[in-house]
Amino acid sequence: TEGVSPLGWLYMDGRYIREVHRQHGSVPMKTFPNMPFVKFVKWAALSGIRRIRPLYWLDYDKEATKQFLTSEYGWEWYGGHHLENRWSHFYHTYFLPRRFAIDQRVNELSGRVRSGQLTREEAKAEYDLDPVVDPELLAMVKKRLGYSEERWEELMSAPHRHYTDYPTYKRTFERLRLLFWLLYKLDRVPKTFYVKFCQPVA
Repeated sequence: TEGVSPLGWLYMDGRYIREVHRQHGSVPMKTFPNMPFVKFVKWAALSGIRRIRPLYWLDYDKEATKQFLTSEYGWEWYGGHHLENRWSHFYHTYFLPRRFAIDQRVNELSGRVRSGQLTREEAKAEYDLDPVVDPELLAMVKKRLGYSEERWEELMSAPHRHYTDYPTYKRTFERLRLLFWLLYKLDRVPKTFYVKFCQPVA
């Protein structure tokens, strides 16, 4: 039931991360495991690592899984897709929707519609419910990041930047799409990578 985020919603490659950090970061990236292009190609083509994705081969039913976990293990539903910890809860219910008008529930709900677990009408009804933002969580995030209310509002209302505003490997991925198609066929890179990053943007 996972979806693939549109390219303009979430973009990531090693060069992009390095450039965003260079322009906006203040703490050295000494231990961050960034992956430059050559290292990525070596990892994909030569490492011999095979990805095993069991959920690709299982008939996964989200509601049945939730009921099983609750009855067998006393598990409690945490309220939404990717809301399993406080940081991801803040990121998905507050930051992405309010800063960039991005609602990641679209990915999950459309995946459940495609798999027949929801009708379009049921998905729309769920989507129309606004995400619940915990004010205590928001206060904690501001405190942890050391932002005053004024600084927070300044950052939240700053002009938006797009991934195309920064140097990336996107053009390189496009030029080498035949190589990445082959790596996809050999199961060395995911199909989602090939489709999302290696195709020219219209």
